[in-house]
Amino acid sequence: MLMRESRREAERKWVLAEGGDASRNARSIPMEKVMDDVLVAYGQNGEAVRPEQGYPIRLIVPGWEGNINVKWLQRLHVLDQPAMTRDESAD
Repeated sequence: MLMRESRREAERKWVLAEGGDASRNARSIPMEKVMDDVLVAYGQNGEAVRPEQGYPIRLIVPGWEGNINVKWLQRLHVLDQPAMTRDESAD
């Protein structure tokens, strides 16, 4: 049986992760990467994530540069294209 993507599913290509700290770090991540190996971490080594590490929730994006691992994760948005936030666009 051939599976077809609905139009709505086809539009869901990116996830925007927003941090809740003072810098309001926000990064767009391709949905393919998110579904492959991205983690939403609330604990580490049997304990809650520490405040300096992004308590209560931190996004872990293996293999990507550190600033994409959003600390103090506040919100995830599903989008049809990259958000091009101030953290992602060239100055």
